[in-house]
Amino acid sequence: GIGLASHVGLFLDIPTIGCAKKRLVGSFTDIDGERGNYAPLIYKENVVGAVLRTKRNVKPVFVSQGHKIDLNQAIKISLASSRGYRLPEPTRKAHLTVNKLRLEHRG
Repeated sequence: GIGLASHVGLFLDIPTIGCAKKRLVGSFTDIDGERGNYAPLIYKENVVGAVLRTKRNVKPVFVSQGHKIDLNQAIKISLASSRGYRLPEPTRKAHLTVNKLRLEHRG
């Protein structure tokens, strides 16, 4: 199967990247705490993404190629767009917006 990023990319015919705070599937080896380090995320003997350290000594994020982009590009873009934060900026902004809307809805 393919993830949400791939579905959106296929539907809109644009490059997309998958990024998550938690692992959905697969296994990986530990990476040290330095920013920029990563390890392959393996599922059923296939590389399905990468475990990427975007901030020193902070939990890594899980990056995957979406559509019209390879995994190395996805890693580079995710790292470049996560200056100062754990999450890449587009993912971080979406997360903040969803949390704000959730609070407003409960209010």
